[in-house]
Amino acid sequence: MVRLQRFGRVLALTALLGAVLVIGLPATASAHGGIDDEAVTATNYRSVVVALDPRAAGLDARMVDAGQRIEITNHTGGEVIVAGYEGEPYLRLVGGEVWVNTRSPAAYLNVDATGTAAVPDTADASAPPEWERIGTGDRAAWHDHRTHWMGAGDHPLVETDPDTEQLLYPWTVPVQAGGVAVEVQGELRWVPGPDPLPWSVGIVVVAVGVALLGLTRWWRPAAVVAGTALLVVTVAATVDAWLASPAGLGDKIMALTLPGLGWLLVGGSLVLLGQRPTEAPMVLAGGAAGLGMLFGWTSRAYFSSSQLPVASSADLVRLLVAAALALGVGLTGLGALAWWRQGASGARRSFLEPTADGPPVAS
Repeated sequence: MVRLQRFGRVLALTALLGAVLVIGLPATASAHGGIDDEAVTATNYRSVVVALDPRAAGLDARMVDAGQRIEITNHTGGEVIVAGYEGEPYLRLVGGEVWVNTRSPAAYLNVDATGTAAVPDTADASAPPEWERIGTGDRAAWHDHRTHWMGAGDHPLVETDPDTEQLLYPWTVPVQAGGVAVEVQGELRWVPGPDPLPWSVGIVVVAVGVALLGLTRWWRPAAVVAGTALLVVTVAATVDAWLASPAGLGDKIMALTLPGLGWLLVGGSLVLLGQRPTEAPMVLAGGAAGLGMLFGWTSRAYFSSSQLPVASSADLVRLLVAAALALGVGLTGLGALAWWRQGASGARRSFLEPTADGPPVAS
């Protein structure tokens, strides 16, 4: 009875921590920098800056977050103003500070990638600007609807020929640098993604193979190897996400909360294997399920998308995501099966152990 109660406590705690990991996924996914709070997703639309016309010394522009945000950097030593959709002043970068014009409709439309946010009555493109400081530094990144496809479905050219890379349209974002008008010129292209089938097959094969090891006598060394591998690939994926994100240091540290909880559960379970072999499998299963969801399942679109919000190679990050998902699912199964197997073995041992009144009698 005591062992059963202990199993119940461990199972309840593991389920609670796993639920915290899963429920907290949306908060982690949207922990970005920039002048909005929209999560970055994988896509097959490739938006790139191709030129600044005319060139302005110290002014730079690029697309970040898989082409879903444009970033302006001001090293001109003067003032840079970005125009909104009606030509009004929208953003101002000067003296190491970033300001937004609260009268600009773009200040509200750019909150998300769909441009459907409510615009208050106080917004008026023809009114004198009212500047509000929103950050420090020499750069700003935001969703700009001129730079990406805004349709409800795919672009008509994509619907006609989805398997061919093609130019969809050019775009421009007007900027003033030191009073000189500059056009940030770019283009939006469609780049078909890879075939997700090989990734899916590999994930299933690895996950099933790891899980079935929970029914063997080698489940402990298998758990150590697979658990260590899960920690390594998820830490590597975190480093890549850290490098790719334009978020501030504080936001990046806060985004480590949920992965840290998963690492604690998995790492702790590997330590417990030698001391608490009956409880450790369920702790391992809970932590692995959380990490598999956090780093694998939420990024499953990476397997069919060409444009990923990553700092390193897209194929390398796909491999990390596939490994996280396969190992997360596999270790969840391994932990559950090992726990069940030990419980069944314990029940058989209890049945065969002699009682105080003599040998056991089969009923």
